[in-house]
Amino acid sequence: MIELLNDISAFSLQWSPLIPLAFIAVFGGLFVILCLISVFKSKKGGFVRLSVSLAFLVVLGNPTLIKEQRQSTRDVALVVVDQSPSQTFGQRTERTQAAKENIIQQVNLLDNVDLRVIDVHTSTSELSTRTDLFKQIDETLSDVPLSRRAGTIILSDGQIHDVPKANNDNETTDLKDKYGPVHVLLSGSRQDKDRHLIIDEAPAYGIVGQTINVSFTVKDTPNIKSPGVVRITVTAMDGNNNKDLNTITRLVPVGALQTIPLNVDHAGQNVYEIEAESVDGELTTINNKTAVLINGVRDRLKVLLISGKPHTGERTWRNILTSDPAVDLVHF
Repeated sequence: MIELLNDISAFSLQWSPLIPLAFIAVFGGLFVILCLISVFKSKKGGFVRLSVSLAFLVVLGNPTLIKEQRQSTRDVALVVVDQSPSQTFGQRTERTQAAKENIIQQVNLLDNVDLRVIDVHTSTSELSTRTDLFKQIDETLSDVPLSRRAGTIILSDGQIHDVPKANNDNETTDLKDKYGPVHVLLSGSRQDKDRHLIIDEAPAYGIVGQTINVSFTVKDTPNIKSPGVVRITVTAMDGNNNKDLNTITRLVPVGALQTIPLNVDHAGQNVYEIEAESVDGELTTINNKTAVLINGVRDRLKVLLISGKPHTGERTWRNILTSDPAVDLVHF
């Protein structure tokens, strides 16, 4: 009996009128008036007329019996494992693997959730220190509707460079609206010490013989007990990076934006290495130093053109050289 009731409840009646409802209402009113008149004038045939009128109105209403077949779909949860080189420091790899296995075990106990696990590696095609996770997240969830995204769990050290920004580029967007609830499990420890040298601004080009200004900041984790200043060393290298040409050492405050002038000694690539002194017990010293590449260009190129017997190519050379404002031409 219960199964029969379930089958019946699966049916629904849907009306698709052949004509506007206003006309059906008018016809219904006329039929009622005619039936009442026939009842008062003659008691025979009133029920038959009423039945025929109702049947006609039902046909105009065009009823349709629909049986719905519904099938529930499973939600999709995503686990993103950060496999960048910084995840290999300390016990981060072991903690990340343990968290990953525990999450998989817990989600498998749910009947209505499918779990997807992706490992995101740093691109090895070019020198890069960026950790871009949300690009891979978008690709993995591209075939999942927003209503089926149960949530995203990120296992990382917290250094993520492609977090979606809002329209004003100052605040992050509400990630829940796009990825479901987003949870980040940090693999690091509160006792980890780290010093980081950040280049805030460095010109790509400089005029030979002049100086350019490079801005940088030295940042420490809160648990580093320091006097507030740190020694930095700026080393100018030659084109083969095998010989120190010049070294500058100075003390700068931690956490404050600093600017240092660098000389552009020659045309082409000028390589400078900026390094901050390390801290005892520091997690890694790789991010204590960074390289600054500056392309040296000449302000004006002086060209001496010596011509003997006049010929047709002389004027062509003059036109080519004088057309460039960066060329200072002297002709004999």
